[in-house]
Amino acid sequence: MMIRHLLKRLPWLTLILGLIAGGFAVWGLIALMAMVPVPLRLLALYTTFMGKVNVFISEVNQYLFGVRNLVNLLFAGRTVWDYLIVLGILAVLSVLVYFLAMPFYFRIVAQYAESTSSKRHRPDRKARTVFGTFCLKEIRMIFRTPSVLGSYLYTLISFPVLMYVVNTLFAAINTDLQGDLLVISFNVLIGLVLCAAGNSMCANAVSSEGMEFWVLKTAPSRTYQIAWAKILVNGVASALSVLLGFVTLSLVTDLSWTDRAFLLITLLLFDFAHLLWSFQFDLLDPHILDFAVRGTSASNPNVGRSVGIGLLTALILCLFCVFFFLKEGWMGGWIRVLCVAVAFCAIRLVLFTANLRVYFKRIEY
Repeated sequence: MMIRHLLKRLPWLTLILGLIAGGFAVWGLIALMAMVPVPLRLLALYTTFMGKVNVFISEVNQYLFGVRNLVNLLFAGRTVWDYLIVLGILAVLSVLVYFLAMPFYFRIVAQYAESTSSKRHRPDRKARTVFGTFCLKEIRMIFRTPSVLGSYLYTLISFPVLMYVVNTLFAAINTDLQGDLLVISFNVLIGLVLCAAGNSMCANAVSSEGMEFWVLKTAPSRTYQIAWAKILVNGVASALSVLLGFVTLSLVTDLSWTDRAFLLITLLLFDFAHLLWSFQFDLLDPHILDFAVRGTSASNPNVGRSVGIGLLTALILCLFCVFFFLKEGWMGGWIRVLCVAVAFCAIRLVLFTANLRVYFKRIEY
């Protein structure tokens, strides 16, 4: 309870601890992938994996005092000493919390106060366009809100990490030409699923403005450009994660550069189309009052719709890739997949633009 209140009052500390934990997780995955044998034989790997798990459990049991006693309490072989040792460890931890953690917490709370900002003379700033002002506002809101910044950072990191893990496993398996085509199809599926998860933040773009949205609409300018500013900021972050994913893909895969380029173009087109579709969900059905009252977007159904339609789109495109590659061959399959991607992106762009012009000024609640 005390730690939760501390982290709630210091959101940047929560973000830093989350990034540290994520860094250790990434390091662990990279170390685990370095242990994958080449060629990879799944049945033969099971015995080796279980053996290493048993060795790891034995080593942990040796260095962590009290773990064996805690495990013994779950079985019939427990003794009085097991109870005494576990209770003693709990008592020592309670004393440490009372004499160390609580003073540290109250000292931080006492020192944490709203600092009085002295008035400073600000130099004259250059006038910006409406679109530039909205873009700058979105960027500042991201960096001022640690939870939002953490979401963007996790999205930015998760794509290359998962692409590295999956393609390391694929590279360790001996495949023929049809196997390589299936690997490309699975990369499309995984990439679009990750993009769908990241684009879900855009399905809350209008609702997250809260009551300030009414003030925004009274501005004597083309305020609908805030939609394009939000799309630009989210699109740049999503595209950057995709590019980082393809950097890691180039390090571990033996796919040709043509395959990599076509795969990158396909994912970017579908990522942008899904981004527009996600924003359109919140444009047509905003939940501004819910966000203003609760201060959170956890109950916004548009996020679930965005993720659901993203997963469905990823599955359908993966099936298209498998069908086109196996029926039309390598180049014929890529041509048809790219045509589907361009057509889907163009349709979503036209529909979003039309809905934005009609429904933006009609948003009320």
